[in-house]
Order: sequence, then structure tokens, then C-alpha cells
Amino acid sequence: MRTRLILALVAGAGLLGRAPDAHAQTYANQVLQQLEAMSQAQRGFTLENYIIGHLAQGRADSWTFALAENTKYLITGACDTDCSDVDIIVEDANGDVVVKDDTEDDVPVVTIETKAAGQYTVNVYMYTCETKTCYFGFGLMKQAR
Repeated sequence: MRTRLILALVAGAGLLGRAPDAHAQTYANQVLQQLEAMSQAQRGFTLENYIIGHLAQGRADSWTFALAENTKYLITGACDTDCSDVDIIVEDANGDVVVKDDTEDDVPVVTIETKAAGQYTVNVYMYTCETKTCYFGFGLMKQAR
């Protein structure tokens, strides 16, 4: 799991193929620390995956995950100190919104209780960023059985 963490951090920070930028690493580490704290605080859930990246204000990105049927998932988000509003919207394979957290804050949290197994897309929207780009992340946690 630690290898996946390091690869996600490096890839998400856009640092592959060049020397790591200390400034970018600092912001990515801020997000990583928040995600780790959120993950540890969620009793009864196990971290399945996480993403760390950066977006400019007004931009969005998405990731698709295969989720199991009849399972409860929790997605917690975080962003760096230059960000004050990031949102998460989850869609099913048909593009229908399943759940969203579009409140004006920088810690979106959504819960999904799947009825059927399938592909679900997590969309991250960067609404307020005080710099050229802001670092964000989210953790996908699955309820332990």
C-alpha cells in the first residue's frame, strides 16, 4: 500500500519525468496528511484507493472506480491551504448523479451505498483556488464487513 501511496503522490503531483519541485511536494504533502488523518478517523472503513492531483480554479477532473454491490463507501476530500472550495460529485455508469457534496468548503465528504456492482465516476471540481493551481486529494474508503 505504501508503494501505491508514493506512486499516487508523485503521479498526482505531475512530477514524473522531472525532478520533484519542493513547493509542489509541500502542497501535495499537506493534502496527503489531511487524507491520512481522515482515513484514520473513519472507524469501520478501510482505505481502498486515493488520488492526489492539482487543478486550476474552475477546472475539473474525474476517475472511475469499480464498486461492489450492497456496499457502503465513503469518499473524503481535502485540498491545500490556497484552496477554499473543492467539490465531489459521484455519477453511476449512466451519468446520473448518485451523491454530491457541493457545499462551499474545502473538505467534501460523500457516502455511497451501492445496490448494484458497477462503474462509478468521482468528479472533482476546483471552485476557489488562490494560486495558478491548487492541490487536492480524495480517499475512497469501503465499509469493513
